[in-house]
Amino acid sequence: MLFCYSIYLCRYAAKHVSLITLLISVVLLAACASSQEEAAKKSAQAQSYLEQNRIAEARIAIKEAVSLQDDSPDYQILRGRIEYAANSNENAFAAFSEALSFDATNQEALQAVSQLGLQIGRWRESLDATDKLILLNPNDPNAILVRGLHALLKRDFSNADAYANKLLAIDPANEGAIALKARASFLEGKPEKAKQILDEHLTKHPNTTAISRTRLEVNRELRNAAEMDKQFLELRKLQPDDIPIRIDEANFRYKTGKTKEATAIVAAILANKKSSLENIKTSIDLWREYSVSSLDRDFVRQIARTGKPEARIAAAHHFAISGEEATAIQLLDGLAGQKVDAERANIAMLTGNNSLARFLANSILALDKTNCAALATQARLQLNAGKVKAALISAQSATSECPDNINSWAAAAKAYSQLGDPVNARRVFRQGIEANKQNEPLARIFAEWLMAEGKNREAIATAKRLTRLAPALSSGWRLYREICTKTESDCVAEAERGLADSATRYGIDLLPGQLAPNGLFGRFVIR
Repeated sequence: MLFCYSIYLCRYAAKHVSLITLLISVVLLAACASSQEEAAKKSAQAQSYLEQNRIAEARIAIKEAVSLQDDSPDYQILRGRIEYAANSNENAFAAFSEALSFDATNQEALQAVSQLGLQIGRWRESLDATDKLILLNPNDPNAILVRGLHALLKRDFSNADAYANKLLAIDPANEGAIALKARASFLEGKPEKAKQILDEHLTKHPNTTAISRTRLEVNRELRNAAEMDKQFLELRKLQPDDIPIRIDEANFRYKTGKTKEATAIVAAILANKKSSLENIKTSIDLWREYSVSSLDRDFVRQIARTGKPEARIAAAHHFAISGEEATAIQLLDGLAGQKVDAERANIAMLTGNNSLARFLANSILALDKTNCAALATQARLQLNAGKVKAALISAQSATSECPDNINSWAAAAKAYSQLGDPVNARRVFRQGIEANKQNEPLARIFAEWLMAEGKNREAIATAKRLTRLAPALSSGWRLYREICTKTESDCVAEAERGLADSATRYGIDLLPGQLAPNGLFGRFVIR
C-alpha cells in the first residue's frame, strides 16, 4: 500500500511539477524578501546607534544585518565605519575589503583600504587600492598622499618628494604634502632641509596639526627638547582633546624634569571619562616609571570625582603598592563591585590586615573563581601563612587569567622556590617576562632571584634584554647598571652610556612587535 501511495505522489508531482516549482519559488521569494527587510531594519538600527555613539549596540545590529544579507556592500561599509569608530582598524579594514569584493570601484571602500592598510601593515592591499583610486581620479589628493607615503616606506625619497610636489601643484597650501616633503628630506639625512620646508610653509600659511606634529617628530629625533616643548604647547591649542598626545607630553615633561606639570597631565587623563583602558594603563606606567609615589589632594579629588572606575582602581592600586594607602582608599570611595573589593583586599594585605584581606578575597572567589586580582592576593596571603602548594595553585590560576598581573608571576615563582623546584621557578619567571617584556619590576625580581641562585650571567642577560626591548626606559638601564655593579661585571660603562642616552629619548618605547607608525604623524622609528 505504501508503495502504491508513493507511485501516486510521483504521478501527481509529474503532472503538477510546474505548480510545485512555482509555489516553492513564491515561498523562497517571500522568505528572501522577509530576510532583506529584516536586514534593512537591523542596518538602520546600526546606523542610528553609530550616530548616538552607542558603538557596542551598533556592532551587534550590523552583525545581525550582515548575517541576514552578507552580499551587500552598503552593509559592509557601515560595518567598516562602526569598527573604525570602535578603534578596531583591523576589523574595519576587513569590512571595507569585503565591500570591495562586491563593488570594486566603491570610492569610500577604496579610500578606507588605502589608508587603513597602510596603518596596519597590509601594504600590498593598500597600494592596490591607492593605484585604483588614482586610475579613477588622477588628482585624488588623498590617494596621491598615500602613494607618496608608500614611496617613503620603500625609502624611495625622490618619488615621495615627487608625489608631494604633484599634490602641491593641485593645492599649494596642502599640509599633508608639506609633511611628506619634510619627512622625505629628514629620512634622506637632510634634517636642516626638513626644518626649512616646514618653516617656509609657516611664513605663508597658519600652523596646523599636521605641521606641528611633523615639527615635533623632527625635533624628537634631533633630541631638541626646547623645540619639542614649543610644539607640545602648540598642540594643546590645536588638539586639546587628543589623549595620546597628552600622554606623550607627560612622558616628555617627566624626562625633562617638569614633574609637577607631568603629574597634572596624567591626573587629568585619569579623570577624563573618554580615556580608554590603554590610555589608563600607559598613564599608570608613567607614574611607575617616574616613581610618582604621592599625589596632591586636588588631583586625588579630581580623579575620584570624574574618573572611570577602571582609572580609579588602577590609580588606587599604584598608590597602595607605593605605600600611600590613604590615597588608595580615597580613590576607591563610593565604588562597588568585585574589582573594587579585590583592590580593597590588596590594600588590607599591604597594611597588615590579613584577616580582612582573606575575607574579601575569599568572598570574591566564592562568586568568581577567575578574579585574578583576588587570586593574586590570596596567593600572597597563602605564601605568608606557609601554605605554599595552595599559593602555587592560586598564583598559577591568576597568571592564566591575567598575564599582566606581575604579583601573580612573582608569587608562583616564589612558591616553586620554596618547594625546592628552581627549574620551574625559572620557567615561570621566563613566562612572566615573555608576557611583560618591558616591565622593569618583574625583570628586577627575576634578576635578583637569579643572582641569589648564583646565576649572575643570566641575571645580566635579563636586565640587558629589557634595555634592548625598551631603550627609552631609564629604569631598565638603572637595573642593568645595578646588576653589572653587584656582579662586578665589565658592563657598567655600557649601562652608564645607555642610561645617559635614555635621558634624551623623548618618546615612549613601542611594544615589541608593534608596527612602526606609517602615517604622516608617526615617529621616525627605524628598526
